[in-house]
Amino acid sequence: MRALIVARQKTPPPMEMFPILVGGFHQWRDQYRDRMEHFSFFAGGSGGCGIVTVDNEMELHKLVATWPLTPFSDMQVEILVDGDEALQFLTELIQSQTAQMA
Repeated sequence: MRALIVARQKTPPPMEMFPILVGGFHQWRDQYRDRMEHFSFFAGGSGGCGIVTVDNEMELHKLVATWPLTPFSDMQVEILVDGDEALQFLTELIQSQTAQMA
């Protein structure tokens, strides 16, 4: 399963926690590096995003829940479907519905 994860800062973490959070971020990144096909920060420091490949929903949940900045972020998780496959399905669906109306 592939998913797009978008994180935007909701509240700033306390400055005294920042070194611990950044250290945890490095550990988290190393732990999940092999699952990440894409990893980016947004210019300006307001958050970032990634595309991950995981085996199941629980693995996705663990990945999001263990990110050290999750408590300070608005998280959006979207399951991704291959665009060409989805477009082909949509085309076939429309053709099928059109044929039923004739």
